[in-house]
Amino acid sequence: MAGVELRGIGMSYGEVSVLRGIDLDIAAGEFVVFVGPSGCGKSTLLRMIAGLEPIGAGTLSIDGKVVNDVPPAQRGIAMVFQSYALYPHMTVRQNMEFALKIARRPKARIAAAVEDAARILQLTPYLDRLPRALSGGQRQRVAIGRAIVRDPKVFLFDEPLSNLDSALRVATRIEIAQLKERLPGRTMIYVTHDQIEAMTLADRIVVLNGGGIAQVGTPLDLYERPDNEFVAQFIGSPAMNLIGAQLLAAGAQSRVRLAGGAEVTLPIATDPALEGQAVRLGVRPEHLAIAAPETPALVEAPVKVAEMLGDVTVAHLQARDEAAPVIARLPGTVPLARGEALRLTADPARMHLFHGGQSLRRG
Repeated sequence: MAGVELRGIGMSYGEVSVLRGIDLDIAAGEFVVFVGPSGCGKSTLLRMIAGLEPIGAGTLSIDGKVVNDVPPAQRGIAMVFQSYALYPHMTVRQNMEFALKIARRPKARIAAAVEDAARILQLTPYLDRLPRALSGGQRQRVAIGRAIVRDPKVFLFDEPLSNLDSALRVATRIEIAQLKERLPGRTMIYVTHDQIEAMTLADRIVVLNGGGIAQVGTPLDLYERPDNEFVAQFIGSPAMNLIGAQLLAAGAQSRVRLAGGAEVTLPIATDPALEGQAVRLGVRPEHLAIAAPETPALVEAPVKVAEMLGDVTVAHLQARDEAAPVIARLPGTVPLARGEALRLTADPARMHLFHGGQSLRRG
């Protein structure tokens, strides 16, 4: 078991800063996922941990040892790439045992390691096949098996499912989740742009944006208690609605008036100094519901588009004074016509409040 510590990690290409001031502790045995938009630096950070990119600033420690200048092969890590990177002329068995042969491990130990990894990944029937005879999901399992046989301190996964179709992606994601259970105590760091992968696999998620860390927390922490507007909208699909409002009253509870005129009291404590200032009310699409005739509406607007998906209906509304549409994720099939006025409400306990892009925390 080995933990990973990053202190003040930075990286630049010339005058372009890619990463800056990354401080992060990854505990031994933890499964941590890096997520963020394209260009945020998540893959670069993973490659720095692997030793494939130089560390421009700060220190990186693995198992308590600073490894800034340690070659990749001596860091005790194994990396799984999105491209599989299998040798096409070698069988599954030969691909999995290749690194151990190069390291001159005993033949009996190599055979045992390959058999054990094949059993874990359900690859035993395919050991004597060439990669071209395998499906994409099976090839990715071979790439993972090649990492397992090395018995690394830390596993690194760089978007391993991005080349798979949706059905294979779901199946392989389940296999990786099961792998985490079969290899207790192994530290795993996983990069993805797919928040479903992050939410279902991670013990903790590291959300990166603009070369820095926007928030670190468990999947439910990020979903229920985002630190800022970026995390609020990045985690969750469809993204959280952010509606312009004015803070009318602050204190133990907060009362706001929305741009459309509706007023709502939230169980969120705010500084009285913020009274009268512009804020943004956050509410997730799945927390909106159609308001009863006698219930005041939080949002009332015409339907632009209604997506009927069977289990849910996703309604896009063009709310007044809002540049982006308000989106509601309503259970079941809700017959909605384009242009139809829809009145929506939500439980104030499920709402969020932001000022200057930062979350105003609940009391």
